Amino acid sequence: MPTQRGVTCGTRNGVGQDAAMRLDHVSYACTSGEIADVIQRIGGDLGASFVDGGRHPSFGTRNFILPLAGGCYIEVVSALDHPASEKAAFGRAVARNL
Repeated sequence: MPTQRGVTCGTRNGVGQDAAMRLDHVSYACTSGEIADVIQRIGGDLGASFVDGGRHPSFGTRNFILPLAGGCYIEVVSALDHPASEKAAFGRAVARNL
């Protein structure tokens, strides 16, 4: 499990370790038209397959997850053509940061 300056991936820090932050995933935002190509490219580069994380109407997003060791994962997320993507903070962040 990689550890650097209190950032860990996976299990929670034990007694005596710096518990400043626990990194469990990295998100990659793309458009809904790009998502299939992005998950194929990243999955191919890493030799692994993404799992469909589904649609999240309350956020106005959909995602795919690539599970990694220690409970960590890579998330590829896109905004949906849905009113929540303009109302929910996460949906707006994904849509605006492309």
